[in-house]
Formats: sequence, structure tokens, C-alpha cells
Amino acid sequence: MILVIGASGNLGAEILRELSKDNKKTISLGRKEPLGVVSNAHTNVDILDGETFSNVLDEIFSTYKIEGVIYNSGYTVNCRSLAELKSQDIEDMLTINFKGYLALLQKLERLYDSLDKVRVVYV
Repeated sequence: MILVIGASGNLGAEILRELSKDNKKTISLGRKEPLGVVSNAHTNVDILDGETFSNVLDEIFSTYKIEGVIYNSGYTVNCRSLAELKSQDIEDMLTINFKGYLALLQKLERLYDSLDKVRVVYV
């Protein structure tokens, strides 16, 4: 079973599509359902809600045998200048693009005793 985090956008949907072509079973996480693609299971979750994200991961890893994780969550702010960025924009980008990934790695390391036992791809 492959866990795809950040599955609700175009790239996430394409990742799920490619995995299904290879007959891989998938679980998808995202703020909404993947675009035109079906995974074996999907949960709506926002990484900015760290406690809920952590609880969802706990549930998934206690229920399924996860062979690999694709972390495809990303957040950007469209602005013309860095001066336009608000501190909350920066915090949200750091949380989704970096802190969420580190939290995932910490959880995987605790669950598997080593990151060598599960494959992780950061997109």
C-alpha cells in the first residue's frame, strides 16, 4: 500500500493514476478528493491542522501495511515581490512544505524503528 500525501491537486492525481496503472493500492490524503482519480481509501485532511494530520497518520499506519509514502504537499503564495508576503503566508509555507514532512519522517522513524524500512519520496 502506498500513501500519497497531497493528492488533491493535478500532480497528486497524476501520481495516483500512474500508481494504479502499476496495480498499486493507494491511500490518499488531501484537503479534498483527488481530481478524477480513485484511490483505495481517501481522507480529507489539512496539514496545517497538525494534530488532526498526526491522528490520521496514526490511524493509517495502525490499519494498513504501508510500503511507501509520497509527500506531494506543497503551498505557495502568488506575489510579485517578497515584500508582499505576510508572516502567516511564510508560516503556512514552512508548515506544509517543510514541517509537515519532518513530522511525517519523525512518525515513520518511531513506527518503523528506522527510516530504512519504508520508502519515502518528497516531491
